[in-house]
Amino acid sequence: MKTEKQIDLLELEKAQNIREETYFSDRIIMNNYSKMLNSRLCKDDEVITLVPPITSGVIEINTKISEMDEETILNLLPDETEQWSLSERHRFLKELIRKSPDISEEIYYSFHCEYKEETFIMSLDVLSSMLFEENFSWDGNIKVEIPYNLSPGDNEVCKVLSFSDATIEIYQRQKRKEKEIKEYMMSEDAIDILNALRDAVEDIITISSNLNYLAEHPEFKEMPEKEPREYTHRQSAKKKENVSEPREQKPREILLNGIKIKTTNNKVASVLRSKAPRKLTGCFGVRGHFRHYKTGKVVYIKPYTKGNDTQKQMQKRYIIKD
Repeated sequence: MKTEKQIDLLELEKAQNIREETYFSDRIIMNNYSKMLNSRLCKDDEVITLVPPITSGVIEINTKISEMDEETILNLLPDETEQWSLSERHRFLKELIRKSPDISEEIYYSFHCEYKEETFIMSLDVLSSMLFEENFSWDGNIKVEIPYNLSPGDNEVCKVLSFSDATIEIYQRQKRKEKEIKEYMMSEDAIDILNALRDAVEDIITISSNLNYLAEHPEFKEMPEKEPREYTHRQSAKKKENVSEPREQKPREILLNGIKIKTTNNKVASVLRSKAPRKLTGCFGVRGHFRHYKTGKVVYIKPYTKGNDTQKQMQKRYIIKD
């Protein structure tokens, strides 16, 4: 079998396996991601929290054709349209948007985080399904080290530890020389893939930082008012027998600042809907302080850790200004 054919098959196979493995995983679905990119909530002098709301799971980004700019759509049109004139492609484009405004480009991010003292390691697999394509394709995997917080003046957001794609994996299966694999990794094709994977990491960081900021600053939340429910008397249903197989969780839909978010994680949904300041982190440190009692007694309280999820502990960073 030719190498190119092996690469194409592996991209489809890996994508199918990842989607099956993460079928019951926690997920966040973004339907208006372009609106989030255009809205900037935090100020330049504020510390931004970058850690994702969920330790591992899936983030899906669905972009409808009606939300894309014209140049982006033209680049995503089928290969056979490349021979058409520009005016023919524009006519085809307008007719497509009119007839099928719900056609979308889907990007599927499957990730897992490991938490360290001041940073966390994220392994990210990127799957994509372009316009007019039914199946997902595996773009590659990237492993990065990211700080919990981004302070003003910090330039480097993340450090790339490793990356891989279908070509590298096929070369390794074919037991090609290390020199040949390194030459490919320095090629333009590999650099383009690496840049695309970096962009995927930026998407995760953008979504995480915005959701974290809204959770900690609910005064910036814009949510539609809930309609009053009509309660009716229902007969109590019999409890169903426990089923050993995991059930598919129905996503909870939240409209936040004009952005439609769907999540299967009840904690994330609760935090995003809450009007009180909340933290998406599971554990944080409390500084040592003096406690003053009414009797006049003063007791020093030693620094301690508050919270149950010690795996997801965030270290505080302090900015000292002159």
